[in-house]
Amino acid sequence: MTDRPDPSVPVTNSVYLVEASVISLKQAWDLKDFAQDVSWILATCYPETIDRIFVCNVSSYITTIWGVLKKFVDPVTAEKIVFLKSNDVSPTLEKYIDPENIPSQLGGRFTFTNGMLPDLDTGIRNALHWTTPSDGSDTGSLPPGPIKWVQDEGGRREAVATGSVGGLQRTERVAVLGS
Repeated sequence: MTDRPDPSVPVTNSVYLVEASVISLKQAWDLKDFAQDVSWILATCYPETIDRIFVCNVSSYITTIWGVLKKFVDPVTAEKIVFLKSNDVSPTLEKYIDPENIPSQLGGRFTFTNGMLPDLDTGIRNALHWTTPSDGSDTGSLPPGPIKWVQDEGGRREAVATGSVGGLQRTERVAVLGS
């Protein structure tokens, strides 16, 4: 997008936030298999796109368990995982993320609820040419579920809704970026 602070610099990395205050000791220990799976997915499907994974509001036992689990995670990915105690969350996140984009649960100004659809900014919303969905819903917003960006025959980027709805696979063009 050309309306961001420095559009000449490509966006190549992402920051992930994990709220860990509700993780019990047993759940933390059971994360071994999850950590292995996530590490494999990130290293295989998204190599070198992760800038940091911030695990926020951690208890002291989580960092201890991480010392053991870290051996099961790709070393490059493991180095990008940062554990933050409650008083370190807000000041650390603000070094990487504008406060208006940090969830309010983590000290920012973004009102976030689990499962909410992406809140597209005005520039992105206006740059997209929306298609009419087959279900007749409003255009101008992304539908629930996975969205995949693909390049069409003309070189434009298309947002395609994938996954399944009501047990049926879908591949539905939602919007096209550009003219």
